[in-house]
Amino acid sequence: MSIGIPLYYDLFLVAFLILFFFIFYKKGFVASFVDVFGFVLAFLGGNYVSRMAATKIYDSMIKDKLVAYIAEQVVKFQSGVSDAFSDGFLGQLFGSFIKDQAVNTDADELARSFVSHSLESNVINLVRIVVFLLVFILAIMLFRLLGTALEGVNDLPLVGFPNQLLGGAMGLIIGLTVMFILCSLISLILGLWQSPWMNKEVIEQSFLFSKLFELNPFYS
Repeated sequence: MSIGIPLYYDLFLVAFLILFFFIFYKKGFVASFVDVFGFVLAFLGGNYVSRMAATKIYDSMIKDKLVAYIAEQVVKFQSGVSDAFSDGFLGQLFGSFIKDQAVNTDADELARSFVSHSLESNVINLVRIVVFLLVFILAIMLFRLLGTALEGVNDLPLVGFPNQLLGGAMGLIIGLTVMFILCSLISLILGLWQSPWMNKEVIEQSFLFSKLFELNPFYS
């Protein structure tokens, strides 16, 4: 086996870490810490807010409109005005559930039953995803603005250079963490699929890259 491919993996790892070092060196420790802390806080905050708000948003803004829409389609189907449940989007969404029961069932009752049992959890999850993304993106933008403002610390005498060095060190730690997660994902993939350029033998011939694989719990 040629050492070319394992060497490329080591070179990629070194280049990746150097890139992270200089990115965070340029930002400095204070601004980098705000960015990283902001990312974690944005994720946790987005998860918390979306979990708390999704059901309330659904109940107050979506549920009644969704029931009314489905009930309207059921009434049209019962009166013969529309055969929307036979095919197309509504047919795929509702299947035979409404079509088989719509003839002799109250439209509003049937719509509420269908929404409650078949749609509600999925719609709430969709609302939660949307709320999470909105909160997450907004929080990231706010912390990014704060982090950019704090990059001015690099210009302070006596403080600026140590701040940049600490930022670079932080970048190395974050880069290693990202690569560790990537190696863990690759280890899971190797259990199902391997190729001539990505397999255990190739990885174990690398000097640095292999060390990250040996540390993760999915590699054996």
